[in-house]
Amino acid sequence: MTLMKDYFAYLPRPREPSVWGMTVTGAGLTHIPPGGAYPPGHFRHPSDHMFTWEEGRVLDAWQMLMIHEGRGWFESRPTGLRRCGAGTVFLLFPGVWHRYRPDPKTGWTDSYIEWSGVVPDRLRERGVLHPRRAVVHLGPQPELTGLVERVHEIAQDRPAGHSGLLSALSLHILATLLSLSQRSSGPPRRIDDVIRRAQSLLAERYDRPQRMSALARELGIGYSYFRRAFRGQTGVSPKQYAAQLRLRRAQSMLRTTSLTLKEIAAELGYHSPYHLSAEFKRHTGVPPSRWRQRRQAK
Repeated sequence: MTLMKDYFAYLPRPREPSVWGMTVTGAGLTHIPPGGAYPPGHFRHPSDHMFTWEEGRVLDAWQMLMIHEGRGWFESRPTGLRRCGAGTVFLLFPGVWHRYRPDPKTGWTDSYIEWSGVVPDRLRERGVLHPRRAVVHLGPQPELTGLVERVHEIAQDRPAGHSGLLSALSLHILATLLSLSQRSSGPPRRIDDVIRRAQSLLAERYDRPQRMSALARELGIGYSYFRRAFRGQTGVSPKQYAAQLRLRRAQSMLRTTSLTLKEIAAELGYHSPYHLSAEFKRHTGVPPSRWRQRRQAK
């Protein structure tokens, strides 16, 4: 890693969706020596980004972290506790609890890039990105490391047009990461293909009621086995997964459009705006109107 100086930067989120489909909202690099405290006390991150190993945290944004030197641990509820070292990349998903730290014996050098936008959201909806596959052990990857270094250079220098440059580089990074992770995972099993196809179909049909037994028949698999395999890979049942897709889509529409709750409910196939409001509050803890006000105020 050529960028040895610790830094972090948070960039403003645009009011309008990026034409690139992806916006860099933060970046940083940290070197933790053996026995060093983590997170380091000299960095004053925003309160919603601070965390301790004991409590962990939940972000409202995407982050990609790369370990350049040393080793440590990463944990989320979908992945469980995972050992990581130089060449490990892990993705932090919006709304998913996680924590990570270096091994006190080795410390580590890590860097992160924070994103928002429709591209990672859609990849998640279609099952291309999933919290159970958040940790990728790649080993030395000069191409990916070079792209990440370039992002950090631009995030610190912020030349004219830096927002577009960062967006384009991030798309390249995400595509490269997906390609490398697919190569490292070996040949897929048939059930893996079935689950990915199910996730894709559910993402395409989020605006209409779904009978999961009918979906299993369409995929040529018994429903009980399908439901167990789907839960095993995603952590939720197919029905819960479909409900989460609709709620994430509702959140996106509340954040990026001026549609009324009634219009959003109709577009997403809810029985009524009251049904949407009840489901939304049950999953987020706040009604849609208050959630929208908070996001627009940021």
